[in-house]
Amino acid sequence: MNTLLISILIFSGTKDFLKKELHRNFEYLKRNSEVKPYFILYRITEIELYYLEYGKAGLCEERKTVSRAPYVEVRVGDYREDGVSSNFFGSGFSTRYDFKNLAYPKFPLEDEEYAIRHTLWKMTDFGYKNAVSDYYKREKSKTAFLPEDTSASFSKEKPVNYKKREMKKVNYKRIKEIMDKFYSRVLKVEFLYSGKLSFYFIRKKRIIVNTEGTEIEDTGSYFLMRVSVSAFDKEGKRYSSSREFFGYEIDEILGKRCLQEAISFIEDFKKHVNGNEIKGYNGDVVLGGISSAKFISNLVKNTFFLSKDNYDNLKSFIQKIGRKITADIDVYDKPDIDYFNKKPLAGFLLYDDEGVRSEHVNLIERGILKNFLLKREPVSEFSNSNGHARSALYSKPFPFMTNVFVKDLPEKNLLRDSILIIEDIQIRSPLSFEITKGFILYKNGNKREIKNLEINFSSFEDMWGKIKGVLGNMSSFNFFEGNPYIPFSITTYDIILKDINVNPLVKKKIRND
Repeated sequence: MNTLLISILIFSGTKDFLKKELHRNFEYLKRNSEVKPYFILYRITEIELYYLEYGKAGLCEERKTVSRAPYVEVRVGDYREDGVSSNFFGSGFSTRYDFKNLAYPKFPLEDEEYAIRHTLWKMTDFGYKNAVSDYYKREKSKTAFLPEDTSASFSKEKPVNYKKREMKKVNYKRIKEIMDKFYSRVLKVEFLYSGKLSFYFIRKKRIIVNTEGTEIEDTGSYFLMRVSVSAFDKEGKRYSSSREFFGYEIDEILGKRCLQEAISFIEDFKKHVNGNEIKGYNGDVVLGGISSAKFISNLVKNTFFLSKDNYDNLKSFIQKIGRKITADIDVYDKPDIDYFNKKPLAGFLLYDDEGVRSEHVNLIERGILKNFLLKREPVSEFSNSNGHARSALYSKPFPFMTNVFVKDLPEKNLLRDSILIIEDIQIRSPLSFEITKGFILYKNGNKREIKNLEINFSSFEDMWGKIKGVLGNMSSFNFFEGNPYIPFSITTYDIILKDINVNPLVKKKIRND
């Protein structure tokens, strides 16, 4: 019996043991401590990973791994005013206790009682100590002045019970054979200076239990692929770009459609590298294809992830609730949809990493700011989570998107002699991006490829205010945040931006040949 199958069989019986240890540790701390805990959560995420990496020289790496990532959260005091470690590192406890070996603890793969109990108790003990330390610091720092955000420390949510197991067979030999063909068609291109083709198959199993009574045991699997390339133009300036692909089934990511998209991506990248440099452009701009999705993704990340940690940064934006901030568009997050127009959506999520049901959230309605993506730490006028807490392995959850949609009635045409069409961008900073694929479209139908241009904004309010409307048809694009374990999607029309100043991007020459 192979390691992956053993892991699946073992994991299926872990939840009952976690519940037993959760309640044992909770009752012990309540009986034997002065500052009582009121909430404990255990989350165990098991990752089965199959990874292939190709470079210009061919296959560089192949590995299969199984690992379990534990996370423990302990809160003391009460829902209104509690203590919880304010410097989450790794699984939620600080290394100031000189237990650096537990910053990223290895959780036992085998269901061995002593090993599991030992790991959970150490994590719970450190989490409790940090929560008490935080609680006393808050008590000590109280003044006669009330903070602007007087919301509770933690929200009360209804306990849920959910179970889903999935057993998807994967033919690793077939995957490698197909990836060999992808490599030869995509990366064996002379003009590329470097290239990397990364493929992931991920089966992610979660167990979440807490002292409120929530019990979640779910399993899901998906495939990811990223193509990353770089090249030099004839002046010695370096360019780079990347593209992600996602699928729930192997044919959705390694089929003919995906291969053609990858080949087209390389061809478009070559056109961009060999494009023309222009002094600038002023006027309306169309963000087409993936550039519109990246633009919306950047905006949502920086304006709609609301928590106590970033409350001060978003204060001016929060004050705009109920006011018009952009064109007459609708923007909403819909977690419970896995396909749109027959294309897989990466953000499908029924329950978030705090064990809360993920809700449909209307962020903007006809241009009016309505809501934010929230977790269980209430902020300002928002007293409860809407199920958008997501986390990397070992980490404290933070508000994040799942499947974002942008809708409006598309315009028929653009009345201009010429207009700049941007088809791909690279985010250089939250308020600026480089155009990595684009052209000027003239009224007679001629195109002029361009490069070395950037767009800068003064604020996120400025970015929302520049949206004039939408154009074309809706398309879906999949991404993953930082690591392959937080995938999400953006579904949008092409976006029209008004009164945009496009400036030259100074790119240094770093090669002389």
